[in-house]
Amino acid sequence: MEILLIFITLITCIASIVNPWIGVIAYYILGIYSPKSFWPWIFQDSRIAMFVAISTILGLLVAIIQKKIDFNLLNNKQTKMLLLLCIIVNISHFMSPFYGMYVGQTIPPAEALTIFNKTILFYCVSALLINDNRKLMYIIGVLLFTGVIYALWSNKVYFTGEMWKYTDNGRLKGPGLYRDENAFSLLFITSIPLMYFIASSIKNKVLKLSLLACIPLAWHALFLIGSRGALISLLIITLLLAFRSHSKAFGYMVMVGLLFAIVNYGGAIYERSTNTVEAAQMDGREKPLNPRLVTWSAGWEMIKDYPLLGVGIEHYQTAGISYIEGRVQVAHNTLIQFMSQAGVIAGLIYLWFFVNFYKTSKYIKGKSENKFNLNVSNGLFISTIGFFICAIFLNLMITEMLYFLLLINVINLNQVNKELKVLADGEIGD
Repeated sequence: MEILLIFITLITCIASIVNPWIGVIAYYILGIYSPKSFWPWIFQDSRIAMFVAISTILGLLVAIIQKKIDFNLLNNKQTKMLLLLCIIVNISHFMSPFYGMYVGQTIPPAEALTIFNKTILFYCVSALLINDNRKLMYIIGVLLFTGVIYALWSNKVYFTGEMWKYTDNGRLKGPGLYRDENAFSLLFITSIPLMYFIASSIKNKVLKLSLLACIPLAWHALFLIGSRGALISLLIITLLLAFRSHSKAFGYMVMVGLLFAIVNYGGAIYERSTNTVEAAQMDGREKPLNPRLVTWSAGWEMIKDYPLLGVGIEHYQTAGISYIEGRVQVAHNTLIQFMSQAGVIAGLIYLWFFVNFYKTSKYIKGKSENKFNLNVSNGLFISTIGFFICAIFLNLMITEMLYFLLLINVINLNQVNKELKVLADGEIGD
């Protein structure tokens, strides 16, 4: 198997140099689908993603020399704001009052910065190389394929009685990369809306119905995972899907299905919420109840003390010693994470991304007549709402999914603007 893996990697790297957009697809398959999660004994500690990334960048350089790259694809507000954010995060790291310190973080600050920079770099590379709707479909297909596979896997382990192998206090964990329940639930929250709207673009009835059938399986997976933030998000995105549905019958089915799920699983989620609050009581005193309230409060204090550049990426726990008595957890809120670690401007840019998702969706709805681009826009907008709600309770600053959704957004916008024969920055990207 190792020889086969080496052979596949070699072929992929060669293909990525000749046709670098293939490398983009392969890179995100490795990052989002994460085959290593299913077959760790085959992949072990191999750095396949790095080899694919290097090959893709080499392919991009060759394409640039051949004058096949249109740099106007990066000339839009979203990309400019993302690059500004990258600059701010890097400055905040090296100017951090806690630079060089390391207390309790899951990821060392320097490593977190490297991950963040690589993510932004590959966003730019991908935006240049994914330059038509066919390639856009492949990129979205990575997320859909991953959501479908993990939905099937989750239901398989539940119905075959294997769930005990993957549970923690009754909550389902995914394999490998998705061992964290919150990361696992985010996968389904972002893929469900795109499952529905992309299915609307598929003419093959078997494929269309198969994709739609995976939506209730993804719902069930979310209830098995039991993330409260994700379930709030699921409620909202499901209501939006029902209202935006192309079919009233499907909208009614969605509402009935969601109601059934709430009746069957709502009690367990409520019990877990109650237990969490009770467990967080401090020495029996009538003081802060939920650990998140403590970390949020500490985060806002950091923002007040370091508003310009924050305490530095992944320095929240180091700084938190001065703000929290006892064990210091992470920020548990992506906005607070950005603002406390990189400053107020970084937090405002993060919020702007979601405003821009809405503006882009509205722009495409008003300008494009391409059904595929419209469906991508509709699905992506609801996916980002789901992401934003989950991010209220989670640390997602260096999570690939945020930047992957931004990538889909800018590629879709570029394709619409190309169709309209205007500059890549378009009406909303000046």
